[in-house]
Amino acid sequence: MMLSAYKKGIDMSFSFKNLTTPSKIRIVLFICLLIWAVYCFIAYSTDLNNGGKLSDIYINTSDINDIYVDGSDLTWAMRLMGIGLNGMITVMVFFILLFLMVAETLLVLVPTLLLRIIGLNKKLILTVSKDEFKITKTIFLLAICISLILEFAITGFIAIIPKLILCVTWILLCLIYVNGLKHSVEKKELIELQRLHESDQQ
Repeated sequence: MMLSAYKKGIDMSFSFKNLTTPSKIRIVLFICLLIWAVYCFIAYSTDLNNGGKLSDIYINTSDINDIYVDGSDLTWAMRLMGIGLNGMITVMVFFILLFLMVAETLLVLVPTLLLRIIGLNKKLILTVSKDEFKITKTIFLLAICISLILEFAITGFIAIIPKLILCVTWILLCLIYVNGLKHSVEKKELIELQRLHESDQQ
């Protein structure tokens, strides 16, 4: 089966027929990685939404009125305590979201590194191809578009900047593998050129 896509004059044609078994396995594993990365991205976006609704758990200090103890008006003190508690809630939510961001980043980084180190080791470098790279890159671009659509459709437009930062983060993490595949294709071409040169000399 032959698929073709042209964008700005760049030939993106590729064929599934020329793929080796390791290439097919890598593509399937990369798709699983992308699904996992998008899931973590949307899950964290949901956490951001919940963190952005602090008004639901904040203490409304304006409702604190007429508090007297032994004839002394302590309304100001109770309002001050309410402001302090609101500050503590904000700090707590911030650190929880920070922890979740680091955790979910590691959950994407670790399998990405494993896929690159194991799937693109020296023994398998001759199994890569330009077709595999083009298919991987196309799937990667589609995953980015789908993730953005799903993210805003599911979680809305709350905390847009943090969500975009996280989106860029998982994209960069997955690029570790995509760029590794690109370099592997280039190395394979060099190896084949060297072998061809050696055979010509003989």
